[in-house]
Amino acid sequence: MRRLWLIGLLVASTQLFAARILTVTPSTVQAGQAVTIKYKNAPAGAEIGVYTTTSRVPLKKRMNVQSGMPSAGYKDTIPEGEYIIRCQTDSAVLDSVKLVVLPTAWEGETRIGLLADIHVMAPELLIAEGSAYTKDVMQNRKMLHLSHAVWEALVDSMIAEQPDYLLIAGDLTKDGEYVSHERVVSGLQRLDSAGIQTFVIPGNHDIDNTAAYAYNGSKRETVISCSEIDFRELYAPYGYDTTCFEVDSMSLSYVAQLTDSLMLIGIDTYDGTLDTRTLRWITDHADTIAAHHLHAIAMMHHQAVNHFSEQNVYVSASQVENNDSVAYVLATHGVHLLMTGHLHISDITKDYPGLLLVDSLCEIATGSPIVFPCHYRLLSYTDSTSTLKVQTRLLRAVDTIADLQTYACRWSEDKIQTIIPTLTERLWQRLEPVLSTLGSTRMFKRFYELLPKTKAERTQMVNAYLERPLTDTYLTHCEAAEDRFFTDDLKSSIYAGVDSMTQSILDKGDFASWQQTILLTGVRGAVRAAVGAPLTSILTDESNYLTLRSVHVPDHVFLFELPEIVPPKIVVPDTTHIDPQVPDTTIHDALDYQAPMEYNGTCYDMLGRPVTQPVQGGVYILGNKKILK
Repeated sequence: MRRLWLIGLLVASTQLFAARILTVTPSTVQAGQAVTIKYKNAPAGAEIGVYTTTSRVPLKKRMNVQSGMPSAGYKDTIPEGEYIIRCQTDSAVLDSVKLVVLPTAWEGETRIGLLADIHVMAPELLIAEGSAYTKDVMQNRKMLHLSHAVWEALVDSMIAEQPDYLLIAGDLTKDGEYVSHERVVSGLQRLDSAGIQTFVIPGNHDIDNTAAYAYNGSKRETVISCSEIDFRELYAPYGYDTTCFEVDSMSLSYVAQLTDSLMLIGIDTYDGTLDTRTLRWITDHADTIAAHHLHAIAMMHHQAVNHFSEQNVYVSASQVENNDSVAYVLATHGVHLLMTGHLHISDITKDYPGLLLVDSLCEIATGSPIVFPCHYRLLSYTDSTSTLKVQTRLLRAVDTIADLQTYACRWSEDKIQTIIPTLTERLWQRLEPVLSTLGSTRMFKRFYELLPKTKAERTQMVNAYLERPLTDTYLTHCEAAEDRFFTDDLKSSIYAGVDSMTQSILDKGDFASWQQTILLTGVRGAVRAAVGAPLTSILTDESNYLTLRSVHVPDHVFLFELPEIVPPKIVVPDTTHIDPQVPDTTIHDALDYQAPMEYNGTCYDMLGRPVTQPVQGGVYILGNKKILK
């Protein structure tokens, strides 16, 4: 009996070995290393694709098995992450192997962690589970119930990575609850103890938020919300005290020094706007920084440029008010790198807000770590070359969930309904004028009358025909670097869904076949005109699609070289005919700006070391005043 069992095991093992189609060499690599994927004995017509562990969309580099070629292979570099390589036909997966691509090592002199939209919800806000908590938290596309655990895991990750600085681009809390801010500060104190200096700015959820609730069964109970004064006090060591060069008196904006040549401008847009006085304060400091041959980079919660075509139409709330003007002012005053959040999507793009397409603004948007795929970023800056390298990391686990990636992906799939109604209404706003114009004929009027009339009816119709391709598009957009994925099928499936949806409406009316053909063609053209540019822009990761400012920038790993500093030209006005009794702040500002620094006695660098005469660019303390050299 034992012999038969051993023979059976041997036969099964032989069959299993013979069934192996794919090999990957090596199976674990560093990012940037070439990977060789080979197949053998695969049936003709099968396809070999590389997938992230959570995606249904393969990377673009695919192989189709051809008859007469029993063995082949290709080499390619694959970004950091965990992958599944599959050999499959239309009906079945024939074989699969796992590939792990490890992140590259840190580079550069100064290391910077970058987070956005951590949305920490203090655990004590959940007094008792019930309908109120389910509605606000468990039906939200953000994994708010895990936010505190994610924050603690992020702090642990940063302590392990040991950056010199951590930047957090707003939305620190669920909805501005004071106790949630205290939880954030507790984590920042842990980072302090590990020698990591943090700088934060507020987001639209963080201050004077009327949705600051605790949850007690079926009831929401209002709790204390953080005010501007509270925020300044709570985060004093993280942007609002002597760690900074200067704090704006009119907002929660500030200027801080990161390296000998790199200055950070934290920009407060928590209410979605940027006051003209604060913008002037920012540009004055940006000009001063450039005049002293230092680089300025900025951090702001809201975005300033379009990351995909017509973003300002479909998700206008993601951008700061008058975003075009803000982008133009920043770029033309020497701020060429802006770090943002708010949209919960990791995307890097470059725009040219100036009329002559000369002054560029690169915007690094970082996704929320409580939204699939739980991104955070690591930056390394080299003073000598003024280059900044961006790397993107995935948070893979928290205390209670070992596979956070799969959990987060399923959570996003389940909660896609939270965004489809809004997108449906935005699309309808674009389509309705076109469709009503088509309705000028009797045939089109009849079709127009059959269209759903309410928001709920329109959402139901979109769900019936487009939920799957829209979900896949959204998840692919969340993963970022969409151009890495084979997205042609996604675009085709969306247009096919629109055709089916249109046909379902035509089937309700008594239309002749020629009428159906005309109507279907007209609606198809209207929809593609309305969504063609933004959809293509998203699926190809190309911003400003079909414009002179069209550009593609990698989203995961990116090397940015700060442009050469061009000091502003300051014209000192003639003061010989100015009444000395009438102060003119503009004139005095200009004169102060041009005046060389004088050092009478000992001053100190930012580490408190005495310096008789500053010999390099940087921030120094003379008396009780900070000065730029």
